[in-house]
Amino acid sequence: MRFLVPQPFTDEIGRHVEVPATVKRIVSLAPNLTEIVFALGEGDRLAGDTDFFIILPKPPKKNHGGDP
Repeated sequence: MRFLVPQPFTDEIGRHVEVPATVKRIVSLAPNLTEIVFALGEGDRLAGDTDFFIILPKPPKKNHGGDP
């Protein structure tokens, strides 16, 4: 997902967030979000995920949330 200009969004609790023009790294804290990252073809940008990613073939070893 490569944007040409900053993209403003409103999150679930009403905060206004602006995503920078170029997203370089993604950290996914939920398995369903990791699947979406791969489905969008952006798995190479995944910098970290969870240990519970089980639906698709396991991606290359990344940093995992909750690891000691």
